[in-house]
Parts: sequence; structure tokens; C-alpha cells
Amino acid sequence: MLKSNTFITLLVAALMLPWLSPARAAVTANGAINVTYPTWNRITDRSGYPLSANTGMPYEVLEIRTTTAGDTLTATINNTSQIDSFLALYSSFSPASPQTNLLAADDDGNGYPHAKLTSTVLAANTSYYLVISSYSGDASAVYPRYGGYSLTLGGAFSIVPQVTTTTVNASPNPSVYGQSVTLTATVGKGSGIAPPTGTVTFKDGSATLGSGALNANGQASLAVSSLTMGVHTITASYAGETKYAASTSVAYTLTISQFPTVSSISPASGSASGGTMVTVSGTNLADATSVTFGGNAAASYTIESDTQITATTPAGASWASAPVTVANANGVSNGSVSFQYLGAPTNLSATQPSGLISWWRGEWDAIDLIGGNNGIIHSSANKTTTVAENATAILACDSGATIVSSYTSYGANGKYISCGSCTYGSSSCGITFSNTACGSDPIPGTAKQGALTITCEPVSGSVFAAGKTGEGFSFNGSSDYISKGASYKGTASNSFTMEFWAKPETTITASSLAEAQSGYAGISGQRYAIFPENQNSSTDAGAGVSVGSNKIAVIEHSSDYMPSLLVYDLVPGDILSDGWMHVAMVYDAKTPKLYVNGLLRRTGLTSLRTNVYPSSSFGEAGYGYGWYQGLLDEIHIYNRALTMDEIRSVYVAGGNGLSITPAVTAVTPANGTASGGTTVTIIGNFFTGAKAVAFGVSSATSVTVVSDTKITAVSPAGVAGQIADITVTTPGGTSAVSSADQFTYTQDQAKNQTTSTSYASLSTALSTALSGAEIRGYGTLCDGVFTLDKSINLRGGWDGAFLTRSSTPTTLHGVLTVTGGDSNAESIIIKGQLVTQGGSLSANDVTITQ
Repeated sequence: MLKSNTFITLLVAALMLPWLSPARAAVTANGAINVTYPTWNRITDRSGYPLSANTGMPYEVLEIRTTTAGDTLTATINNTSQIDSFLALYSSFSPASPQTNLLAADDDGNGYPHAKLTSTVLAANTSYYLVISSYSGDASAVYPRYGGYSLTLGGAFSIVPQVTTTTVNASPNPSVYGQSVTLTATVGKGSGIAPPTGTVTFKDGSATLGSGALNANGQASLAVSSLTMGVHTITASYAGETKYAASTSVAYTLTISQFPTVSSISPASGSASGGTMVTVSGTNLADATSVTFGGNAAASYTIESDTQITATTPAGASWASAPVTVANANGVSNGSVSFQYLGAPTNLSATQPSGLISWWRGEWDAIDLIGGNNGIIHSSANKTTTVAENATAILACDSGATIVSSYTSYGANGKYISCGSCTYGSSSCGITFSNTACGSDPIPGTAKQGALTITCEPVSGSVFAAGKTGEGFSFNGSSDYISKGASYKGTASNSFTMEFWAKPETTITASSLAEAQSGYAGISGQRYAIFPENQNSSTDAGAGVSVGSNKIAVIEHSSDYMPSLLVYDLVPGDILSDGWMHVAMVYDAKTPKLYVNGLLRRTGLTSLRTNVYPSSSFGEAGYGYGWYQGLLDEIHIYNRALTMDEIRSVYVAGGNGLSITPAVTAVTPANGTASGGTTVTIIGNFFTGAKAVAFGVSSATSVTVVSDTKITAVSPAGVAGQIADITVTTPGGTSAVSSADQFTYTQDQAKNQTTSTSYASLSTALSTALSGAEIRGYGTLCDGVFTLDKSINLRGGWDGAFLTRSSTPTTLHGVLTVTGGDSNAESIIIKGQLVTQGGSLSANDVTITQ
């Protein structure tokens, strides 16, 4: 009968009646009727035990016995959960026939919600079955049909333990020495309904390893890691409990092998081309038979000790993660540690990602190629002078150095304009500072002054050195920096990218550098590759990057504000074998993300400022908060957050940099003979990495890239009168043609027919010819000094190709002197003198005029 529907806890207690029998030790059993238990159609405790309406009730059944004939069983359920409880006693029990063999039953004999069951004159040494059940009107979560109980049997009754079977296994098996192994025992309950409880003891042979408690699934486990190498015999013994008998498993064989293990590698990343020397650390490495990276055998490896191997990586796929394994005769390590392949160099320039708004190449200047945000160089290589209005400032480089950068300002009281520039490559410079020379009066009616600054190279500790691509910026860590031009307000904010190559030479020394959204971590101990611009605002901030050989930090800067929103400790492999690393600091919706060599290394804290802007002062900014020491090159700023693939495309371009088309602005000389061989100086821009120079469609016979703005090339042969555009080809493309690049081929005056060599001058052809040579002269006027000192056949009047005689003879404007040999001359006009000092000359169609 329904009394109350709440979670059930059944308490069955023996009612000991001292006036009926002497006190005896009680037998107690605990349990819980589980939702997975079988169900039956419960009877009532009324006369005749009819079936009640309580169908599908979960139950548990216990086998009990007494050793005393006629003993009386007394049991009481005191249920504190206010759920109706029930007891029934059977001589034999079948849940399908709940009214058969029923001896006694009780629902509320001890007062709701408890039950009391009494049965007398029971046979000795005979099994009886006590069914414990509950009642609930439904099976909802509010009114579940199960609960816990505690049973105490009075009299001489005891519970018959049910037979159990115990099995044991281990995982992993086989395992590696020192590896944790989990031993699991399962206790089978035979015909019992409730799961067994209690403990299981695990042994290795006769040695006890430990014990574990059984869970609701009848399982107990124990983790061990101290087993020695070899074969172990494992057993599990269940101690049993009131309702279930003890049991011991059959022996289980566990093998502990000396497999290799890999715990770490250093460096953890390297080129996809292979060749990275990696230190592999772990255990059981002394007898290694192979080392693999992503399944590919190491190019070579050396066993240093039982805990260390040095291995050279094979080539791998770009950006692939390659598990590192070591094998020996016992097996292979599990490959839980991986080597990260970087992108393989492409040997091609990268296509410019969209959104590029500033680009400093460091090719002997601090010019921003894209945005015109040119920097001002502050360096020990600088020379500066100041003069009064209308005076000329003159500066000269030290011996052996030339000007690579200049800066001028003219004005007063904070109002200044630039006033011309110096010629790069010259050793000195003079600038006149006047309204006329400078083009305007920046502050009328006020006395002004002019300032000239030049940067000379080469100078020890100067601001340029060999970079990742051509030249790069060099900073001495104490005074060198490049101050910014314009601010990026209105150009890039909150989502942008600052990306560059860095070769740091010293560490960040800030003692406590933690990520934070406020504070002053950036005011000391930094190495500012890009100094964060002070926005002097309570809402805005400039972002910069501090780069040391030990870590990288992203710093924001504004009034009373200079925290580090991202801090990353470099790991082996971040700095490449050439000392460089590619750094990309991406702000994505005010959250900084750091990429090193194309790998996302860390995401920092989101800025709490309303607007964050990129910055463009390099090396420091004169604050003294932390001078960068080392090299920077190819500094790019974008007005958007680049994707990982875009960053990787720049990284794999390496020294080829971003694509940029070269330009030719002048050639000297602008003409040369059709025979070729003229050395031409080509002036222009973006020549670094030049692969070819062409004169029209023909390649120069030799090319020397002097600098990013200068090339020398030797002209190939051409056709007299031909005008050829000189073009320069780099990874960024081929220069466009213009009148500034034109080279005109002129006619050669002579050809040594014997050697098939053409000469710009007839006099040179004669002086270099050997005896017996035939020298053909072009039908034109030739100036010079002409000497026949050996036997030469001089034949004039030829066409420009020296193949056909023309009607125009060759005219020698000067003196033809014969000093030796027996020579012949024909079709020649001597406009001057013929002097014979030795030898002989046979003349045919030779005319001498004044």
C-alpha cells in the first residue's frame, strides 16, 4: 500500500526476543536494491497472500539457513525513507510464481513504513529464501523503486554465501620497465543478484602488491610501476563477505620489457629539408636499433647514453608533425613526442599579402617603401651639424665610408620642413638652408636654423649590416634606434600585423615579466625590436614587440600604462641555425597572437583598451626602457590580421623576402660597341637578389650586384645602331622599360678576321694583332694612332658586319707608321701622314690627303 514516495532506504533489523531464547551473535548484511535488479509482481501480507497491485517491483533474495530445528526467524524493517517496505520468506523461490512455497510475508507488521516477519518451526540445515522488496507507485526520478538496506538475522540463522569467480588482467601488457601498469580484478557473482562488495588483494607470486575495493560493477584495480623486468605471475584474491564467498583467480602472466621511451626532444622543430640535429631524451636507449621521425628513418643517429640519443632529421613534409620513435629488440616507443617540421624554403619571393601599409627593407636606409613613413636613424654612425639661416651645412664621412642615409630640417619653434637630401654613395654633403633653397619659409619673420644629419657606412657599430635579405638594420643595444614617422591612427587599429625577421644577440632581463592587462612591465629590462608608441591616452595604446634570445613579449604603451599582454619563452629550434627567426605579432580584435617561424606559439590576453595601434620605432625610442641588440630585417606592417598560411608564405620565402619589382633609373655609359664587352653601371632600386640583367633580349655576359641600388654588367654583342632596354630581373619580377634604361650599340671600327674578334677602334685591332693577321676596317672615319710593326694585311672599306666590301674606304685620321714586317694595305685613305721607319708596305688603292 502506498504511504510515501521518496528515495528508499530499507533497514531490516533482527528483533531479538530474550525471553524466547538465549542471546546469540547476530548476522548482519548490508546492500542496496539497484535499479538494474530483477522485478516481480509482489504479493500482499493478507490472508492467503493474494497478488497486490504492486507489479514490477525490484527485489533481492538471500539464501538463509539455521542449524537449530524449530528455530524462529524474526526480522524487522525500519525504513527511515518513508517508502513502504516488504519481506517474504519462501522454502523455494520463483519470481514468476510469487504465491508458491510462500511461508510468511509482512508489509506493515512493525508499523508503517516498516515491516516485521516472523516464521517458526523451520527445519535445520535447510535453505530458505528471504526476499527483500520495496514499493513505489511509479518509477519516476522523484519516486525511484530502489534503495539501501541493512539486514540482521536473529536466532541461529546465517546467510549462505554465494559462489564467486575472480579473474585478473593487466594493462598494458607487455609493458615497459618503469611504466605504470593497472591490474584489474573482476569478481563474478554467480547466481547472486546484488553485486559483491569488499576488497581484492593482488599478488606477484607470493609477494603482496596491494589491494583495491570492489566498485558497483564488481571490479577492483591497482596501479603499480615498480615491477622489475621479466615475467610476473599475478593473482587476485577476493576476501568475500556475508553474501558472497571468497575466491582466487588463476595465475595471470605479465611481461615487463625494456622498451625504449622518449620523454622529450630538443629542438622540437626544424626545417622540412631535414638536417636538424635533435637530442632525444628518454630511457632504455642504449641498445636502440632505429630512430624514426614520422615513420622515416633518421638520416643518422648516435647513442650517447642509456637516456640520450642525438639524431639528424630526415626530410619531411612542410608543417607536418612527426612522432619520434626509438626501437630496440624488445619493441618501439609509443611516439607520444613529436617533431614539428617547418615549411621548406621556396627560393622564391612571397606574394605580398593584402593590407601591406608599411615596409622597411633596411637597404642602407630607413625608408618605408609603401606608406612613406620614413624613419630617422639615431646611431653612432651619424654625423650632425646645425647652421644658421642662409648658411651651408657641410658634413663628410670618415675615410673609406660613404653616405647611406641623410636627414634635414629647417625652421624654428617647432615648425620645420625638410630641405633636400644628400647623394647616397658620396663621401660628403653640403646643404644650404634658406627660404629659397628649401622652397618655402616655414615660419616667416623668425630667425631659423638648419640641421643636417648623415649616416655613413661602413662604421663599427653602425646601423646597417648583412641582413636576412640583402642589408638589414643593426642595433648596438645601447644607443642605436630608428624613430618613427607618422602614427597609424586612422590607418590600422585593433586588428593588424607587425611581422619581421630578427637576429637577437642578448636576453630580455626583466626580472618579473608576466602577462597582465595593466601595470608597467615594459619600463625596464626589455629588448624593443618595435617600441610601442605612447598614445598619451586613457583609452588608446600603441603595441610593440620586445625580442631577446630567451623570450618575446608584446607590450602596450600609453599614459600610466605599459603592461605585457603576451610573454613567450623561446624553445630550442625557434632561433634557426643561421641565428635568425621570423616573428609575426598578429592583433586579432585586440588579442595578440605570436607566430615564430610560421608556428602559432602563444595567444596573449585581450587588450582592455578601446583602440590599439601598431608602432614604427625600431630598436627603442630614446626612453631607455630597453635597447634592442642584434639585427632586424624586412619589417612589415599590415592593416589586418594575417592568416597562418599567409605568415608561413613569408617565412618560407626566407631571404627572398616579399616580391617587389626592380626599377632602372639610369645607365652609364649609355652606349657601347656592337661587339659587346662594355661595362655598364646600372642605377635604380630593389636590385637585391637580382638573377639576370638583359640588354634587349640578350643576357649580359657578367653581372655584379653592388647594392640594392647599383649593378655593374658587361654588354653582350649587338647590332650597330640598336637601342636596347637594359632590364633587371629579381625574384620580385623584371623592371619595366623606359627611356632611362636605354643602351645604344655603336659600330665597331675593325675586325680581326683571323681571330673573328671585333674592336671598337682600328688602332686597337692593329696593336693587338699577330703577324699574318687580316684586319678589316669599317668604311668610316677612324681616329687614333696607327702602327704596323709586324706583317699585317690591312683591308679597308667593309660594311658593318665586315662581310661585304662597300664603296666607302676606311679613312685613317692621323699618322700611319710602319716600323717592321711586310704589310699590305688596300682601300685606305690616310688623312694625315704615312711614315716608314722600317719594314715594308705594299699599297693598293691607298690615298694620302691632308
